[in-house]
Amino acid sequence: MFHFDSLVSLNEEGTIIRATRRDGSIKIIEPADTDLYAMAISGHLGEVADFVPPPQPTYEDRVKAWEQEASCDVFRLKLALAEDDVFDAAEAATSDMDAVWRIVWSSGGGTRIGRLNASLSAVVGQATSADPGAWLDEKDIWSPKRPTD
Repeated sequence: MFHFDSLVSLNEEGTIIRATRRDGSIKIIEPADTDLYAMAISGHLGEVADFVPPPQPTYEDRVKAWEQEASCDVFRLKLALAEDDVFDAAEAATSDMDAVWRIVWSSGGGTRIGRLNASLSAVVGQATSADPGAWLDEKDIWSPKRPTD
């Protein structure tokens, strides 16, 4: 016979059930497991706890996740610097960077840079004399777009 310590619905419809055994192992019960599923939904295996949706991420959590994922095209970054009349200063700042950064910088369109790239922050900071994070965040150059409230 089947012995489970707990049964929990994993979706709103109640069609996916997580059954936890005494040893901590887990069995996922779905309608395709015809007999076992029938036993679970009829209560023969014990009470199935209702589905509890995961909490929605906060705005701060969404921004942190976005910062990890966001990237921009080097060409669009250069255009944004030129629009703020700091492109020449950024070009000068790249001469102090390592060879890998200089290759990325000179590669032009199609090459992407991550939002949290330390070299990107250093170049923007030197070129704009502003907080690099704030300057970068106000530019519409990121993919995906920055989350809104």
